[in-house]
Amino acid sequence: MADHPLIAIPPMCEQHTSHLVHQVMHFKHRDPWRAAIVTAQILLFQAATADQRLHQRSEGDANNLSLILAEFGPLCCALRDGVVQKVWRVMKKGLTHAASVSRRTVVDPDFDITAMSHTLRNGAKGL
Repeated sequence: MADHPLIAIPPMCEQHTSHLVHQVMHFKHRDPWRAAIVTAQILLFQAATADQRLHQRSEGDANNLSLILAEFGPLCCALRDGVVQKVWRVMKKGLTHAASVSRRTVVDPDFDITAMSHTLRNGAKGL
C-alpha cells in the first residue's frame, strides 16, 4: 500500500459554523448539520488550494499543506469574504447539491474553481 499524504483541514471557527448551520442552511438540532460542515470544509479547501501562493509555499509537496493550513487557522477566516460567500451560495442550494459540487460531479456557476486564483486574504498567516 502506497503512502499517501494526510492533509488536515483546520476546524471552522464557531462564528462561521453557527452562521453556516443556522443562517445559511436554516438547520435545526436534528438536521444533518455535521454533514453540512464537512461539505463546506471541502469546498473551502478547494477554494484555498486554488490560490497559487499556497502551491508556491508548499513547493508542490502535499505533506506541507497541513502545516501551512494550520498556520492559516480556520479557512473561512483566511479566505477572502467573496470566496466564502460563494461557498455559502452553493450551500444554500441544498446539502445534496453542495456535496455534488464538492465531488465535482455537478458544476455550479457560483463556484467555478477553475476561475479562482487569488482566494486567500492578503496578509493571511502563512503566506
